[in-house]
Amino acid sequence: MENYEFENFIKNIDSNGEVDNMLWEKIKIILEEYKREDIILSVYVLSSWLPNNRASYYKLYILNNILINMEEKEYGNKLEIDSYEKFSIFCRKLIEIIPQFEFMEDYVFEDELGEIKYFFEDKNYAVFGMGAYSNLYEYYSLFQVLYSYLPENINYKNDFKNILDYLDKVIKIISIHNSRKEIDRGNFEIPSYEYWENIYRNFNKIQEYCSNQMSTIVNFENSKISKNLEEILSHWEENIPLPISLKYKEKTFPIFSRELVVNLLFYYKEKIRILINDKDFYRSLKIGIADYILNRFNNNSLYLLQIYNLNSKKITGSIIYDFGFLVEDDLYLFFTTEISDDLNLEKILNKEKEKILQNSFTFISYFEGEVISLRKKIKNVKFYKIIVKLSPDNEIIFSKNIEIITIQELFYIFDEIEELSEYKNYEIFLEKCKNFLPVDRINYFSAFKMAKGELIKGAENYNKIALDPNMAEEYRCESLKKRERLLKYVRYGHPKNWKIKNIENKIETYNILTNDFSECIEIDKKIIFISLMKVHFIEELTMENKDFIFNIISMIEKYFVLFKDLLKNDFLFSEKENILIKIFPSSLLDKKDFIHLSHLKNKNIFNSDCSLIKEMYIIRVVIDIKNFKKEFLKEPNCILETKLFLEIIKNLVCKNIYIEILKQVSELEYKESEFKLIEIRSLIPNREVYFEFIVEDEYFIKARKEIAILLEKEKIEIGEYKGKDILNILMKIREILNKKIEYELSQYSEEIIQYILEILDDIFFSNGAVVESYNQSECYRNSNNYIEREKKFRESYKIFIFILENKLYQNIYGEKKITENDIKYLYALVKWIINVYTSIEVVYYSVNKNLKLIIEENKLFTIEMINEKNIEDWENYIIKLIYSNTDIGDVVSEEEKNSFFEELDRTF
Repeated sequence: MENYEFENFIKNIDSNGEVDNMLWEKIKIILEEYKREDIILSVYVLSSWLPNNRASYYKLYILNNILINMEEKEYGNKLEIDSYEKFSIFCRKLIEIIPQFEFMEDYVFEDELGEIKYFFEDKNYAVFGMGAYSNLYEYYSLFQVLYSYLPENINYKNDFKNILDYLDKVIKIISIHNSRKEIDRGNFEIPSYEYWENIYRNFNKIQEYCSNQMSTIVNFENSKISKNLEEILSHWEENIPLPISLKYKEKTFPIFSRELVVNLLFYYKEKIRILINDKDFYRSLKIGIADYILNRFNNNSLYLLQIYNLNSKKITGSIIYDFGFLVEDDLYLFFTTEISDDLNLEKILNKEKEKILQNSFTFISYFEGEVISLRKKIKNVKFYKIIVKLSPDNEIIFSKNIEIITIQELFYIFDEIEELSEYKNYEIFLEKCKNFLPVDRINYFSAFKMAKGELIKGAENYNKIALDPNMAEEYRCESLKKRERLLKYVRYGHPKNWKIKNIENKIETYNILTNDFSECIEIDKKIIFISLMKVHFIEELTMENKDFIFNIISMIEKYFVLFKDLLKNDFLFSEKENILIKIFPSSLLDKKDFIHLSHLKNKNIFNSDCSLIKEMYIIRVVIDIKNFKKEFLKEPNCILETKLFLEIIKNLVCKNIYIEILKQVSELEYKESEFKLIEIRSLIPNREVYFEFIVEDEYFIKARKEIAILLEKEKIEIGEYKGKDILNILMKIREILNKKIEYELSQYSEEIIQYILEILDDIFFSNGAVVESYNQSECYRNSNNYIEREKKFRESYKIFIFILENKLYQNIYGEKKITENDIKYLYALVKWIINVYTSIEVVYYSVNKNLKLIIEENKLFTIEMINEKNIEDWENYIIKLIYSNTDIGDVVSEEEKNSFFEELDRTF
């Protein structure tokens, strides 16, 4: 965590970066041959052409700086650039004289043009996420956090909105006919005719906006113009961006740049210089950081707090922590501070740590004065000083005894992690990477995310691994693009408040602030949102009703999908407005706040209305949940769900389409509903009847990696094995893994036994629910869902019993308390071990002489079997027989049994 460089784009410029002293004059001579307005437009075309600005950013930095520096005087008989042919000649002249700068232009920016968005004040703006500054996207958050929370901040917000709006407009224009082709480093070429024509026709729009909205920053930048090549190089090394514009004949003309937000940061660095040491600046900064984390994680984090002594009822802490969070019994605290002396700060933090670890400690909210109790004994505290810089620079940040994190790194990491507990896993990962070749630390985080917490999948040596120094940029770009593709499912508020999942080609969205749950269906380009807010269903949303209520959404979704082709023919679905179907329980209508829905109150099970608000059709559906459920239990067919669908679409489609749907619905309504409610009750209140023990991929990857390293250490050779060699090698692997699990289990206290028994109790109870569902519902039987649930049950049962039996057999108990993460890791580890046991059984009892064991380079092994699918089919068949209470003793005939055992005798 030491020797971290905040901005590492420029290092020790060598001879490869030196510019020929004559280059300035050569470029200037070419530029002076032409009319100034034509040159400005042509350089803009050349600079905004994606294959150029992604790969020749230093060339364009020089070219634009020389253009800006040219005197305003105009000479007679200047050449015009009024056709594509003349533009091509001009470009060719420049390309011939400008050299390659291999050291400066050693990277091609990621391919993005409008796919990446930044959300500010209820709008998503298209921005550039990658550029000449590392992690460019994080500078938008930096500006917002630095300045949007200062007193009287309206001007800050206006300037930020102007920059975002300007970028959004520019990107929309330059996206037309631009090129997304693959290119090499240093690529510098003539843009296409179509692109030149596009900018030629639209340049006045860009110029007009730049003149009207960027004037404040333009005036500031006039004093920062480079006078010669030495100054250009110096400004490049100092991370000074290209000016936003240039002035000619009292007019302002735009200069193309990806990094306009950095221009804004440099401008504000000068503008608020007097505030840097002001406590109000740090106060507003802390609010900005806390708000950023709050938008991302809601109330799962602690915000703006100080140490408080419960006994004396006094604030005893010296530092206001911007935010913090608990992972198990570890407390993570992040803070900004004006304290620059690290030795002094270290002493303060040590005292803070002592207070935190005392039983009488708690926190108090800095602004609200509310006491915050963690309700948990803290065993370890980790402090992180957030390093804040007002603009990019190359200063190396170093701290020997205090953990530091730059604010850009913080934005990057906490924007990408899904849960705060991931940060602890990242710290563990960093510890493993300490012997890697040094790169910018954020690359380690991208490696952590890409590998789900484990960098290697086999038995590679950590000490020999070198990370791609551009990994962070590549990962972030793809992540932001992926996020943008989901933005259309965000109906309101900050995108970071929404969790969006694609489950079996079905989009589900959930807002962590409002508890708004939706399923989304797309018909052509129109999105239909079927939504309910949990707060509206406080009385109805019990464990008994939970599945039924959420099934109502799925019922509606089912029929929109079923009648998708028919609905496309209705004129409504050719319009751009989306459709929002909001579901309310009828009990809500009795409340004073919902008197505006009183017209929907009647004796029917459901009722609805429709309106067009803010370019969206909104259908409000009021449902009597109690009576709906009661009627549904009487006859679990499709009558009620089809009536509900018809109630909704009567508000949307024309008469002819409605009649056609009505005809088709009449053929479906007496079929058994796939959403049949299974009346299963537990003796224990709020018991989860369909419990499933879920273990995420990262635990299996971690276990697989550790096994691979063990097998490498024990000299298990890669290759193919046949005959007796298969059993010999598998038994050797089993012996190695038995020792591994013995060691792991010996660490835990007796608590592990109780923990596993409770899980087993849940999965047995859940399996009972599946059996009851099978017996009650023909639709459930036909779905074969019970087969997958039974397989999952058997796997979980086998794994937990294996752990339990091994622990009891050892009869060795350590001090370590079991956690959910521990049990998931043990589950993953034992699953791999049981695979070895199963493989030995398969080989031992197989009558197939052509079995092969293949151990791959990463120590993963497979057994090739001709009849692998037959085995799976056989297992499914047996499960069906067991569920239908069929005696499986007579499944195989006597003749088949005799034949099988004769073949078995010959084989062994």
